[in-house]
Amino acid sequence: MKKYLISLFICLLGMPCIAQIADINSYLKPIINEFNLRWPKNRTINVVFHGHSVPTGYFARQNVNTLDAYPHQTLINLKNKYHTAVINCITTSIGGEQSEQGSLRFKDQVLCMRPDVLFIDYALNDRAIGLERAKNAWSKMIELAQEYGCKIILMTPTPDLTEDILNDDTQLAKHAQEIRDLAAIYEVGLVDSYKIFKEIKESGIDLKGYMAQANHINEKGHKIVANEINKWFNRTTSVEQVANSENKLIIYPNPVKRGEDIVCKVNGATRLIISDINGREISRYDVVDSNSDIIQLSSDKLDLGFYIITSISKNGYIDSKKIVVKQQYY
Repeated sequence: MKKYLISLFICLLGMPCIAQIADINSYLKPIINEFNLRWPKNRTINVVFHGHSVPTGYFARQNVNTLDAYPHQTLINLKNKYHTAVINCITTSIGGEQSEQGSLRFKDQVLCMRPDVLFIDYALNDRAIGLERAKNAWSKMIELAQEYGCKIILMTPTPDLTEDILNDDTQLAKHAQEIRDLAAIYEVGLVDSYKIFKEIKESGIDLKGYMAQANHINEKGHKIVANEINKWFNRTTSVEQVANSENKLIIYPNPVKRGEDIVCKVNGATRLIISDINGREISRYDVVDSNSDIIQLSSDKLDLGFYIITSISKNGYIDSKKIVVKQQYY
């Protein structure tokens, strides 16, 4: 028996650890805690965006719309939430650059900005250097940033209309998957822009409405990315609240066909809010009957696409679920 236990222990030691992407609810908690500090206890928090033309703000015809790009929209989102925080959103990105070039200037031009949180976005241009070289360059930057001591969030690419985003064999899809794998290996954060835009396309919406040109998103596209970034900076709830399944929102059917009712099991919620994918509120419903935990919402007036349904409970617990409205076929 003793020999068996020793052998089992040795086998367990030899098993590889299962790496995973950082937890969105806890990874940036130290930063969020500092956002909530007031003078004189607060300090300047630097959020740095490293990458190519998209975070730089290039739209169409070489116009650089800095104030509409996702780094600036992230600053707006953060300041709308954390009023006493001193926050710098800094871009070290360069249009046309790929990750190898970005890694060469990483120490001198990125870490010198003293990032507290670092975002990396290079995949669109990394198609020119291939998966292996891109992996090495991203790994180098991640390891240098971890050695420095900042939080890191990797970003999958925004769309390129010259590739079919629904095809998992395209170069961009492969680079997106490589970035997901790197986020898991290094246990850092991930903003999966590629997945969000793919889901939008799958819902039947033309991605041209989110693009300034074939490979650059427009202001609407940047809002999609900024909203995904914003999820990492949400105020964390207590362990007790998260564990309290009685307050969790359940919705069905999902996807829902336009014209069908959306059934919401609200579990103690006092208000429901429907927002579009950009975070704009569409409608809200106050739950009058506290004895009923089932609310039916009409989808008649909703356009096809993605929406967020948020429930707010009387104890302050907030839960959100994504729902897709699809075409009704007869």
